[in-house]
Amino acid sequence: MGQLRAQIKFEVRSKALLPYNYQHALTALIYRGLGVESAKLATFLHDIGFRREKKTFKFFTFSPLSFANYKTTKEGIIVFPGTASFTVSSPLPEFTDYLASGLWAKRSFKIFALPVIISEIIPLPLRRFTEEEIFTLKSPLVLAVKSQEKTTPIYLTYLEDKALYREKLLNNLKNKYLVYYGREPRIDYFDFAFDEKHFQNKLPTRLITYKDQKIRGLCAPFKIKANPELISLGYYAGFGEKNSMGFGFVE
Repeated sequence: MGQLRAQIKFEVRSKALLPYNYQHALTALIYRGLGVESAKLATFLHDIGFRREKKTFKFFTFSPLSFANYKTTKEGIIVFPGTASFTVSSPLPEFTDYLASGLWAKRSFKIFALPVIISEIIPLPLRRFTEEEIFTLKSPLVLAVKSQEKTTPIYLTYLEDKALYREKLLNNLKNKYLVYYGREPRIDYFDFAFDEKHFQNKLPTRLITYKDQKIRGLCAPFKIKANPELISLGYYAGFGEKNSMGFGFVE
């Protein structure tokens, strides 16, 4: 089995302005890196994905970018020369190996106007999970229901209906498991709760524009109790929906 998570480290060579909504540029970078080593896998994930009924899973996610030298402004993030990194995660055993090889072969990239050179790719050790874990979301967890009145989905905010939120999250994990392993998961118990201390001042939601989609999700620590196989799949593939757009990445 290959490594399931890897930290991609960059050198930022010159100052540039990066928009806050840069997630689709990182998705494109991942597909480009994969395509160098396996055009077949990159094309399959991009165009088709793993499917169950109307649901499609790409089985990868990634963290937000982290910068050593930056300043936030109204227009976006001003990034100065220095180091930067992000982490890519996937339960697909070949994914991270192919991606690391492909990115390393290219080395030099642009993320919008930001020129970067890959300096190091660090494989991260495999994690083992118990039936109860606490995670911190590094990117928003997204769950949605279809709206009868609108074409756009209704993004769930947890506090309005905690039971519905838990049910949607469990169904998402069950579908991922069924597609990935080809069998139903064992579910003897399931519980999920956000740490509501983070909800005291205001609901910790984030609105991210991904190309032409406006996507809302929650960013707060949470506790989950479930079959460790389900927890592991959520950790590596991402929790919730839209993982290949950079949502649902946890530490």
